[in-house]
Amino acid sequence: MTQEEKIAMIAEAIEAENLTPDTELNSLDIWDSLARLSIVIMFDKRFNKNITVEQFINFRTVKDIMDEME
Repeated sequence: MTQEEKIAMIAEAIEAENLTPDTELNSLDIWDSLARLSIVIMFDKRFNKNITVEQFINFRTVKDIMDEME
């Protein structure tokens, strides 16, 4: 999966635009509990992967999420 595909998948999950790997999640107005839940669901459905609370807490940037997609 390419970097662009990963970004597109994250953007779709959280309904965001203009994301880059360096985008800080807390800087996004839409980074709320619903967006966080959408990321958890994305990992479960598309990657059959459960994200732990510890992993989730460490998500600071879009790249952090992308790294878990591998």
